[in-house]
Parts: sequence; structure tokens; C-alpha cells
Amino acid sequence: MKKNENDDGRVLADMSELERRPLLFPHLHRPEKLTKDKEEPKINNEDDEVMRSVRGSAVRGALMAGLIVAGVLIAGMGLVILIILLIGKLNGTL
Repeated sequence: MKKNENDDGRVLADMSELERRPLLFPHLHRPEKLTKDKEEPKINNEDDEVMRSVRGSAVRGALMAGLIVAGVLIAGMGLVILIILLIGKLNGTL
């Protein structure tokens, strides 16, 4: 293998600790348990409650936005049908 002239041999990113994820069912991959070196930071109960309330507000907001869009679409389709019926009655075809 030919060595690049500009390569000084330094390691930019150590990839030795990364493991390969399965390609067929990646969601079934179970990560290893946390070691003593990698401990999870503790979350205060107050922070947890705030996170829950923010998440709940975001979910409610998204559902409300979806309901508003669906209502506008239904109202628009109803208006189009009403206009078609009125035009049909005026022309005498219905």
C-alpha cells in the first residue's frame, strides 16, 4: 500500500471502540450495558417533570395542528361539493 506523502501518522478519530450494527434488523441491536467509565448523568426530578410537561405540550400542539389541517380540508371539500351542487341546480342538470 502506497503511503501518502502528506500523512504524518496522527490519528484524527479513534474508531476502535465502534462496533458494527446489524444490517438486517438494526432496531433489534441491543447496546452493551454502560461500564463504570460511561455513567449516565443523574436527572433531577424537577427536570424530569419539566421535560414531561414540555413533551406533553409538544404532543398536544402537534395533534391540534393536525386536527386543524384536517378540519380545513374537510370544510374545503364540503364547500367544493356545495358549489358543484349549486351550479348543477342553476343549470338544471340536477
